[in-house]
Amino acid sequence: MRQEMQIPSNNGDFGCKVLLTGEYLVIDGAPSLAIPSGVFSGGWIFETSERSEEKWGNFATHLQSLPFIDAELFYEDLKGGLDYHSNIPIGYGLGSSGALVAGIYRRYARHLQHDLKLLKQELAQIESFFHGSSSGIDPLVIYLNEPVLTGVERVETVNIPSRATENWSLFDSGISRSTSPLVAYFKKQIKPHNTLSLEQLMDLNQELIHGFMTHQTSDFDTVLIKKLSQLQLDVFDDIIDEKTKFWWKNGLKTDDYYFKLCGAGGGGMYLVYQNVKLLPFPSLRF
Repeated sequence: MRQEMQIPSNNGDFGCKVLLTGEYLVIDGAPSLAIPSGVFSGGWIFETSERSEEKWGNFATHLQSLPFIDAELFYEDLKGGLDYHSNIPIGYGLGSSGALVAGIYRRYARHLQHDLKLLKQELAQIESFFHGSSSGIDPLVIYLNEPVLTGVERVETVNIPSRATENWSLFDSGISRSTSPLVAYFKKQIKPHNTLSLEQLMDLNQELIHGFMTHQTSDFDTVLIKKLSQLQLDVFDDIIDEKTKFWWKNGLKTDDYYFKLCGAGGGGMYLVYQNVKLLPFPSLRF
C-alpha cells in the first residue's frame, strides 16, 4: 500500500472503472476495491456544434456553484464547440459519469488536489449533479488511473499484481439499470432477512481483497471464489437478471467459471472468474 498520490498526466481520454469487491457491503462500512480499465473510455473533443451550450447548460450552472472549478473557462470552451464523446455504457456500473467528472476535474480544476480524501470530496460534488449524491469513488479511480481501496475513513491507492486479474472478465447482461432503486430494495427487502449471510460475505470480501492485492491466498482460485459466487446467488437472487442467473448457475454446476456481482446487479456488467480457456458466452477482458 502507499499513501502518496501522483497526478496523472492524462489529458486525453479517461477510461472506466471496475468494482472488484464490496458490493452493498460498503453500506455497513466494509472495504471496497476498484480498478481502472481502458476497455471503454470517454474524452473531450472540439467540433462545430451550435447545441453545445444548450446541451451542457444545466451542468455548467452546477459547476458555477463549485469554487474549485473554473466554470468560466468551461463556458468559453462550450462556445468554441466543446463536447464529450464516450463509449462507456450508461447504467452498467462502469463509471460513465465518473469518467466525465474525471475529465472535468483534470481540465477545469483551479488547483489539482493532492489529498485523496479532499480530492474524493471534490469529485463527489461534481458528480452529484448526475446522481443527487455521490461517493466520489468512481471518478477518483478513473482520475488517478490506479486501483483504490476504500473503507470507513479510509481512501488509499494500492498495488494489484497483473496476474491477480488475468482470469477475470466482464459479462454483459445487455440490460441497463439504475443503482438507487436497487440499493433501496437491498436495504428494505434483502438486508433484514440475510444477516448471517451478509456477515459471511463480509469475511469473504476481506479474503478476496487480500487475494487481489497479494494473489497469495491459498484456495483463492477455487474454494473462496466458488463460495462467494454461491452465497451472492443465494442472497441477491432477486436482483440478478434471468439471463445472467442461467449462466451463473451453470458455472457453479460445471466449475468452469464463477460469477459475482460487479456493482449493484439488476443488469449492467457482472464479473466472471474462469477456470477454463474458453467460456460458453462472450466476455470482455479488462
